[in-house]
Amino acid sequence: MATKRRKKAGREGPRTHRADSAISAVTAYADCAMITRTAHLALDVGEGAIVVRGLPAALDEYSLRVAGSGPAKVRIMGVKIGREFPGRSSAAQAEKLRLALERAEDERRALADKREVAAERRRGVQALSEAATGDLAKTIARRRIDLAEAEGVVSFFYDDLGKSNAQMLKLDKALRDKERELEKLRFEYEKHKAPRPREEKTAAVAYECSVGGEFDLALSYVMPSAHWEPMYDLRFNEALNETEVQYRAAVYQSTGEGWVDVNLKLSTARPQAGAAPPELEPKYVDFYQPYVAAPAPAQAKAVMRAEAAAEEEPQELLEDEVDLEPAAYYEAGEAEAAVETRGPAVTYVVPGLPSVPADGEPHVVAVSNHRFRGELAHVVVPEHGDVAYLRAKVTNGTELTFLAGVANVFRGDEYVGRAELELTVPGAELEYYLGADDRLKVEHDCQRITDESSGLTGSNRKITFKAETELENHTGGAADVVVKQRLPVPLNKDIKVKMTEAKPKPAEKDDDGLLEWHLTLKEGEKKKITFNYDVEFPKGRDVAGV
Repeated sequence: MATKRRKKAGREGPRTHRADSAISAVTAYADCAMITRTAHLALDVGEGAIVVRGLPAALDEYSLRVAGSGPAKVRIMGVKIGREFPGRSSAAQAEKLRLALERAEDERRALADKREVAAERRRGVQALSEAATGDLAKTIARRRIDLAEAEGVVSFFYDDLGKSNAQMLKLDKALRDKERELEKLRFEYEKHKAPRPREEKTAAVAYECSVGGEFDLALSYVMPSAHWEPMYDLRFNEALNETEVQYRAAVYQSTGEGWVDVNLKLSTARPQAGAAPPELEPKYVDFYQPYVAAPAPAQAKAVMRAEAAAEEEPQELLEDEVDLEPAAYYEAGEAEAAVETRGPAVTYVVPGLPSVPADGEPHVVAVSNHRFRGELAHVVVPEHGDVAYLRAKVTNGTELTFLAGVANVFRGDEYVGRAELELTVPGAELEYYLGADDRLKVEHDCQRITDESSGLTGSNRKITFKAETELENHTGGAADVVVKQRLPVPLNKDIKVKMTEAKPKPAEKDDDGLLEWHLTLKEGEKKKITFNYDVEFPKGRDVAGV
């Protein structure tokens, strides 16, 4: 009697899915960027691995994070990172991409030519329309055509203009699409024409699926060679005494991956610090001492030799595989205000889906616009010239931190120059300069008088400085003026510095000898500041700093 063998039921072995991923989101920082790649898959119940290939070799392996969502119920078990070397791109593949790139460029030029023809046609129709409608009233008055015929002429021109506008809109969209296609082709061509083997990384995501279905995998990692810098346009409206701050960002990246139509965020990181009046540094007085360069210690030489040798030796690669613990990753939603605050940091969500190619060039995106009312003052530093600089000062009334960066300064529509903005937190004052204002006249004179026999016994030498600064206001109204001067600070007990006269009395004086006078001048008014001091020291000694 034949016996039936029952097939033993068992679970199928682990499945491997090769996922095609694309960069969907980027958060740029001051010195790196967090890249998020996404892939869409259909998973069955059971265990398996999702393999994502083509990751850049420079990614920070220990920053890799995996998350996902969808109808499928999935548990991430772990991630393994590996290396692979696709090798040199074949000449045939590179040639194929080159020809595709040439065809796309020809198509873009053809579209641009069609748009120019459409624009020229629209300009011609507009010119004919203006000429025809100008003579139409005379023609009707002379009874050469009736009103119905005149209405037909007008309708013809309006219909033609409408068709021209629709055609140009269609061509503009086609040009934008073609530019995106070209950007992708350029990136692929540059990648495949490389003459040397390139290294890529792969990520194998182990998972366990208890409910099958669609699943969106999100893979995020940190990349160097990417950063953003704040930049500003500061526009001062003198009639309204108002400053408009146009906050922008320049995004740079040369990661080897093009960011095409991504959700871009800019996170505040380390702030960085333009044309303004010279800053006064503390002025110290001491006896002159010749500088003698000390020889480098033997230990320092040994370190320098070791560092030089290290640069010549190739560095060992990391292990082929790195096991990482799975970590939760939650993608924040985009707020309509385009600002996210997490503790002391602020993240700006750039509107739209911008693209940033991996060319290392600045790509400017808008962040925010704000208007503030403030105050004006003229700042004078007589020691550095007879010039009054117009200063604007406003308070940051937003909840945003303005990072230190370069600003283009405008006075109305007139470009003044570039300035550097300091880090400005909410509630802090933002100060910038609008260049020289010749309507406030400055005349400064300083005399230096030397007395070779000073002191009770005549053994000291005394240098007297007598400075006068005269101000005259022709700004058309009252002007607040800040005058900055400095009193030398002695670093040796044998050097004596004494302020002998200061009229009027300075409003501020600090331990570094920096002084400020705060004055208000009516239209046409003149005022004078007198500032005298002595520096006394023993004969036969040379003093630096005077």
